[in-house]
Amino acid sequence: MKDHDNRAYLKVFFWGVVLWGGLLAVYQFALNRCMWLDEAHLAINIVDRGFLGLLAPLDNHQAAPIGFLFAEKLMALFFGNSDWALRVVPLFSFLFSIPLFFFISRKLARNGIVAQMATALFSISWILLRYSSEVKQYSLDVFVSLLLLCLPFFLSMERRSALAAAAVIGCAAIWFSHVAVVTLFVVGVYWLYRETYLRGNSKISLVIASWLVSFAGYYVFFIHDHPTREYMLWFWRKSFLPANPLSREFYVFGYEKLQEIYGYMFGLESIWLVPLAISLSGVCCLVVRKKFTVLYFCLAPVGVQLALSLLRLYPFHTRMILFLTPEFLLLFSMGVYCLAGFFRKSPAVVSCAAIALPVVIMFIPLSNKIPVYSDHVRESLKCVEQHIQEDETIYFYYVTSGIADFYLRAGLVNVANPAVNGQRHRNENHKYNPELASLTGKVWLVFSHVYISESGVNEESYMIGFLKENGALVLDSQSYPGSSVYLVDTMKPKAVRLAAPNP
Repeated sequence: MKDHDNRAYLKVFFWGVVLWGGLLAVYQFALNRCMWLDEAHLAINIVDRGFLGLLAPLDNHQAAPIGFLFAEKLMALFFGNSDWALRVVPLFSFLFSIPLFFFISRKLARNGIVAQMATALFSISWILLRYSSEVKQYSLDVFVSLLLLCLPFFLSMERRSALAAAAVIGCAAIWFSHVAVVTLFVVGVYWLYRETYLRGNSKISLVIASWLVSFAGYYVFFIHDHPTREYMLWFWRKSFLPANPLSREFYVFGYEKLQEIYGYMFGLESIWLVPLAISLSGVCCLVVRKKFTVLYFCLAPVGVQLALSLLRLYPFHTRMILFLTPEFLLLFSMGVYCLAGFFRKSPAVVSCAAIALPVVIMFIPLSNKIPVYSDHVRESLKCVEQHIQEDETIYFYYVTSGIADFYLRAGLVNVANPAVNGQRHRNENHKYNPELASLTGKVWLVFSHVYISESGVNEESYMIGFLKENGALVLDSQSYPGSSVYLVDTMKPKAVRLAAPNP
């Protein structure tokens, strides 16, 4: 069989994988899984506030770009406060990112096979598919970043219309993605070098100046002195690059982040050194071939992000660096293509198989991690809604309370009974006793994502055990994946013992 015939089959294979990835994203979206806690906390802000209200700092320690919040609010107004309506923006961000990634890969790699392979890997990346159906801004970050990377290869800076388009797109991107500044910095430096230094076109400085004005406005109104700053610094404390390059922590950080990228994000935890080695071979190959443009656009965003992490301005963590996934995948694809060159003297089918094999392997994490299922809190709440009586109350486990809050406020679950939101007392189970002892009459207890303490005690088992030890009767219970419901009659004895139940 001729070489061009094998490459034709390879092309069909790659585009088939791309189609499969798009269908998986739609399937994941159609499953309409229950929100998890972080999604619910952000969604509460969206459904509870108007457009002006979204300009103020968000509740529940949440932060998201204004443009994203406005887009989500529009979807809620058009389609209602449902889970799937709030996931429309992330879904289409992922789907539109696929052709953008192919375009930029083709321009940078200047090789159709590499671009097709990278796009196929992008389409079936389990972590990108996960966030394509999650009410968070990370999928939009990927789309905005790819759109900005396309600008130098799509717009001719000699035309006024192109200059205006670059200015408008860049200014708007800042309001739709917090990480847009990373890509704009990379694109801006490239443009200054190519247009101003090499071609003597100083007009590009006007475009960059407009970006700076837009960012300054966003920073002054929405970032400076943000009330969640101290909390965010504490929450992401392990995701900031240590300042001392001679310290052990500096190298531990680097090792852990490489493992995070090539193990967790690639979905190849047990063999993460293999994709890392392949990517490094891709870097070496690009250096040898003096393809510095593709190296710049793949490595510069990572360097800028690490610099922001060093300055404690933005954490270097999986979902926060999701927008860098295209760069990692392109370097990996370049490495695969370079290594496949060792099979050039072999039959063409062997060379093509070597290129296709990594894509086939990526189906392993895909089959294990997609579709994503959250704890079925919505089903537990529906159970309560169907069976609760007027004189009964509800107790929400502390993780469950935030999720339940969204479904109740959005009107997706209609329960008007009094409710108690449990407090978090991890590894101090005895502190749950007073709030459980205060429950009276018949109470519905709803649990999800239950914590197991350092001593191995399941908090749900502890709390139900405490109620039983103090005379309560479990009248009914229902279990769902990751969630459970109990109807308990406390019978309120005169003296309630607050000691821990017997093991």
